Amino acid sequence: MPPCKFFAQGKCTQGSRCRFDHVELAIAPTLDCVPSTTWQKGLRAAAVEFIPSSLPSTAPPPPPNADKRSQIPCSFFARGSCRNGESCPFAHPSAVTSKPEHGEGEAIDVVRLTADMARLETEGSCMRTLNGAVVEFGPGGAVSSFSLPTDYSSIQILDIPSTATAVKIHDFLESLGLEVPLSAIHVKGVGTSAVVDVKVKDPLFCEKAVRTLHSVPFEGQPITVRSIQAGSASGVSANRLQASTVRCSWYKASRVAWAQYDTKHSAERAARAMNGRAFGDRIIQCKLQGGPQTRYRPGMIYSVSIGGLPGTASETALHSVLESASKVVLGPSSWNLSEESAADYIKGLLSRAGALQSFECNTNLPGARVKATASFGSSSEARKVVRELKEHKLGPMAQSPLHLCVMVSVKFSVLADIYSAVLPDLENIKPRIYDEGRVNLKDYAPSTSHQRFATVRLVGEDPKSVAKAKSLVEDVLNGSVAINDDKIIWDDFFPRPDGLRYLKELSERHKIFAYCNSRERRILLYGHEESKKNLEQELFDMVQLLSRRVHLIPLNAKDIRTAIRVALPKIHSRLGKDSATIDVPRRTLSLRGTARDRNAAEKILRDASSNAAPQHAPTNSDDSATCPVCFCSVEDSFRARCGHAYCGSCFTNQVSSYADSGKFPLSCVASADTCHAAFSLDELRDAYDGPGFEALLQASCRAYIQRRPQELRYCSTPDYEQIYRGSMDASAFDCPVCLSSVSLPTVWGHYSEIIWLQSYGMRDV
Repeated sequence: MPPCKFFAQGKCTQGSRCRFDHVELAIAPTLDCVPSTTWQKGLRAAAVEFIPSSLPSTAPPPPPNADKRSQIPCSFFARGSCRNGESCPFAHPSAVTSKPEHGEGEAIDVVRLTADMARLETEGSCMRTLNGAVVEFGPGGAVSSFSLPTDYSSIQILDIPSTATAVKIHDFLESLGLEVPLSAIHVKGVGTSAVVDVKVKDPLFCEKAVRTLHSVPFEGQPITVRSIQAGSASGVSANRLQASTVRCSWYKASRVAWAQYDTKHSAERAARAMNGRAFGDRIIQCKLQGGPQTRYRPGMIYSVSIGGLPGTASETALHSVLESASKVVLGPSSWNLSEESAADYIKGLLSRAGALQSFECNTNLPGARVKATASFGSSSEARKVVRELKEHKLGPMAQSPLHLCVMVSVKFSVLADIYSAVLPDLENIKPRIYDEGRVNLKDYAPSTSHQRFATVRLVGEDPKSVAKAKSLVEDVLNGSVAINDDKIIWDDFFPRPDGLRYLKELSERHKIFAYCNSRERRILLYGHEESKKNLEQELFDMVQLLSRRVHLIPLNAKDIRTAIRVALPKIHSRLGKDSATIDVPRRTLSLRGTARDRNAAEKILRDASSNAAPQHAPTNSDDSATCPVCFCSVEDSFRARCGHAYCGSCFTNQVSSYADSGKFPLSCVASADTCHAAFSLDELRDAYDGPGFEALLQASCRAYIQRRPQELRYCSTPDYEQIYRGSMDASAFDCPVCLSSVSLPTVWGHYSEIIWLQSYGMRDV
């Protein structure tokens, strides 16, 4: 079929139903060009380079005669509804990052992380979150950087004036002896005040900062400081763990009364009528003194004891309820402190035991107990207070016990679209997790349409119950991968602007949400199961259609001979004999295949151009070269950048064998095993599909951990692969996966032992 002219103009409304070929004109690749970065794709040919506001601008100023509108992002394109295509005078950027509204601190981190990922991918390295660690990989798939959440410590400063800046906070901390880089301070405006997050690569910084900043005002205004421990930051279910809040409870003052009756019948009837009934905010217990077998004697008085009365109960109030009683006798109150004075006494007790940050108590709530929440600077401080004061006898309150427990809280920041899709699933698991472990699940929808994230929060007393509920929530938030016959449905078309618009249209039509995970090369689906199956079929049909698309790649006139003699045979060998043709008069290569096939062809063209120079030319052609693995003539050639050629299957098998044995970096074995040139990540990514490449990175991470048994080890909870770093510091911290409190001291000459703290610190750390 001839190419669709409306598709070329960006105006075709038929989509996959169009009878004409949707020929895609590649923007970047000529033979001697460098591929554009992630932020440069999708711009109009006449538009100057667009740089998002969240990245440092290094672009040259636009020429004087350039259309100023080309620097402004097209608002219709951002909504996926621009009909002007290439003729649009405004810029069509592939990713636009705008300044988030107040209260969207999580959005800032996600945009910054996405930018860092894109930068690393283009610089020959990549970053992944594996086993709870942020791992950076370099040439040969070897680990070049490995950092854990426990390598850092973070604090959050609340009640800061809204006029505060990062520079002011930096000077304030420096005046107190806390050396913090300016780049580690992030100020977020929240209403009339601000919240400051400080993250430093120093595990001991948090405790020192909380201790130093305790009761220190900022610009004359009192502030609150608390430690923040990051949770498992992986994918869309990244979370934040907090265990520095203590729930306190104690009994209110109470008293006992006795109601006297002239007849046994009247007393029994009163006891039955009043037992278990509410009196004020209490449930009272009534019992006939002496029991039902008491024998009648003339002039005998029958007494009913009434327990559980408020300490403020009066004789008059009881007479109004017990009208038939001849007399009411009140016993003394258990203690004479007012509820407010009792709360102040508890607050003072907690502040003497640890660095108390805040204390909230409402003495007017009904019930026999008073409940309060106390916040401390860190989870270790909260555990220490619980360990010292648990079941403490309150002297001024008749030796009444003080009940304390650490509250474990896990907060998820969820994309608003994902939240809307999974809300019914979250509602379904709410009663289940509460009945099984008394864990409360609360969700908070975005307050405005500009906010990109919703919040889901789990709160409970038992870490094991919260960890179990956390696993259920993560299963919902992780979604399901779009597959067909156990194979992942993917094409490089999906993460591009037109592909994202296509996924958005599918999501709206099927009433679910399709999330494009470009890093792991997969589509995640959220919503009703039947709708997921229908959407999977449409995605599979689209991939099949994309495999038949035609891409036109412009060629450079001076290198067209190299393209015909060198590049085209390699493209045929890798993608098929009918996959590509070269139109010499028009100087274009016509490729039929997916967007990934187009990227592979572009790479072959660039490599052919760079290898055309004598100093880079291989000594043998692929047809006469010998594979260094099987020692046969090369078939389905794969040529590494060092110039050595492999059979395609031999290369993947050799790399897989080395990866399974933990031999990283993966390097060339040619020239009698003397080359040792590390394969680039681009070469490994081209040789393997998305899941295969991710499996290589995971194998590299496992090998890195296994070579450091004294430094790194796994969480001892079964089926968890969280990694900890041993240190001489034996301070406890909270595992972000199983939520237990652990201590990892390293003992010289011996393996360190994981000490699990049971019952909120009943065992010494």
